[in-house]
Amino acid sequence: MTNAARRLAGYRRKAGTALSKDWRAHRYPTPKSSGCWQRPEDMKRHASPSDRAYYVDSFEELGWRTLGTAYDVSRRADSRAVEEIGWYCDAYQNETVSGYVLQLPARNGVPQYVPALGWSDRDGVTLYPLDRYDEPLDAARAANGYAERTAETEREYNEAWQAGSQWSDLSNTIAVTRSRALALLREMRPDRKQGTGRPAICAALRERLASMLDDIREAREKRAELADTHRWQADAFNDGACETVIT
Repeated sequence: MTNAARRLAGYRRKAGTALSKDWRAHRYPTPKSSGCWQRPEDMKRHASPSDRAYYVDSFEELGWRTLGTAYDVSRRADSRAVEEIGWYCDAYQNETVSGYVLQLPARNGVPQYVPALGWSDRDGVTLYPLDRYDEPLDAARAANGYAERTAETEREYNEAWQAGSQWSDLSNTIAVTRSRALALLREMRPDRKQGTGRPAICAALRERLASMLDDIREAREKRAELADTHRWQADAFNDGACETVIT
């Protein structure tokens, strides 16, 4: 038994599932794994053991029969259980994730069905081999639910990433404005000391300096607001900022 199979067997025992066969035994021409499991630490705390994902390059590489999207499966069953063709993954509505249904080769004449996910604008697919159903429509419902939750997670990540990127831009703005303010102060210092008799120019310079200091203060406040708002998405925010801002 491979290490992956041992981990899966232990995982099932711990979960208390009744699955008697390793899902990889259904893969042909060989049961060798073609992808990788989702790390347990990446799963949400409330997720059930059957929600553990498995990632593979394509449905074709896996070798199971693909029945189509959850929407298509639902329509073929004359059901409106799934109304969504796909769920938007970003605020710009460019990319979607859709539920799919895969069919395992029949054992003793009885097939089983597994929910899966596919993206409109990226390679690779996701499936949930531990979440099996006797009817394709039930798997379609499950796949659509996975797609909805995944899209929501993607949108939240993208939003936090964009906020982190904005935080980084504000930091650059603060640094540049501060440098210019210091340069302006150096230019103003001789006139202030010597009293050159150019009050209008000095007043304009002071007004400009005050405006620059206001810009710095506002940028710092906005930066703090962004970090506080997205504190619960620290990893995504830090990725967008290209540094560890939220610990």
